[in-house]
Amino acid sequence: MFRILKKQTSGSSLTEANHFGRHPTLPSRPAGRSNTTLKACTLAFALLSVTGSNLAWAVEKRSAAATSCQSAQQTISRDGALILRYPSMRIAGLTLYDRYVQRSSQCDEHEEAVSMSIAVADGESCSLYVCRERSNGH
Repeated sequence: MFRILKKQTSGSSLTEANHFGRHPTLPSRPAGRSNTTLKACTLAFALLSVTGSNLAWAVEKRSAAATSCQSAQQTISRDGALILRYPSMRIAGLTLYDRYVQRSSQCDEHEEAVSMSIAVADGESCSLYVCRERSNGH
């Protein structure tokens, strides 16, 4: 619907008139597609762009000082990975982060899973796998 303002002939005020016609050169919809199909495609694209981008970042993050070894291992088994933060041993006040995984297939192609012991909340030395650059021999 188009709204057209017309100047009244008897006075100087404007009035509003409705025009229900379509522009003669513009098609009402793209050829071969219905409005329902376009809406469905738009909705599907929107959902994929929102959920797809969030899936890549759905790795749980925790403090090593507040996580038990068993809890860390369970999370890695369930989710495939876990990010733990811990204080630097060399620089006071610096927090470091590592991503721990189940296996090498969860690392980048130039990395491999290497066993690493970390200090956790229950006082144990917990052995987990972390992704590191492949050595030259592999």
